[in-house]
Amino acid sequence: MIHPQIESDTIVRRPLILIVDDVPANRFIVQRRLERMNYDCMVADGGRTALQMIKTTCPSLVLLDFMMPEICGLTVLRQLRANPDTASLPVIMLTARTDAEAVVASLKEGADDYVHKPIDFTVLKARIEAHLQRGEQSRALREANGQLDGRAASRALELGEVRALLHKEMDRADRLESQLTQGGGGVNAALPEQIASGFRRIVELCNQGGHAEPHVTLVCVEEIERIAVAALRKMDASGLGH
Repeated sequence: MIHPQIESDTIVRRPLILIVDDVPANRFIVQRRLERMNYDCMVADGGRTALQMIKTTCPSLVLLDFMMPEICGLTVLRQLRANPDTASLPVIMLTARTDAEAVVASLKEGADDYVHKPIDFTVLKARIEAHLQRGEQSRALREANGQLDGRAASRALELGEVRALLHKEMDRADRLESQLTQGGGGVNAALPEQIASGFRRIVELCNQGGHAEPHVTLVCVEEIERIAVAALRKMDASGLGH
């Protein structure tokens, strides 16, 4: 019988919460309660330690004490927001202060939320879940934007090729017009206008392709090729292609 854990290749990782508090009893209580909520936890006894841990680990969310010795919670928060790697890391401030100034200062420095001490763990759980979900949506959005950037770069290359073809065909049209004008003899009098109209259509298609979706651009290029082949055949028939 196959062991149930081997039936799926998908590994579900639990969110990792970093608890930052200088009081050991506070760290212990919060860690125990969060682990019962099915979260993985790591703890830091101060701001300096927390910043070092975040550099080497990627927590899903940080619970950050407002008042700590050496480096206070606001200073830690300020450094996290100044670093592009942690600028979007969800941070919930934990504070025993009930004055509005502490809350306002936390939000101004970039805190995602705050919870008053003593902690109501039902409230804390709800806020953690909300910010983890928001963080996952933000991550998915960044990945989608990265894919769009890749598609945009690919399309830019395609349009660059169309523009290069445009300039090439415009130069050829100028040369053909000059040859046909100076030709004479047995050349069909209507031939210059026939070929010129073909190349005007090429210019029109190239301009259209520059503002179209990639599949429209491909259709334009195919029609450009058809018109160019027809024009070259007329040149061959008139003796101007040699």
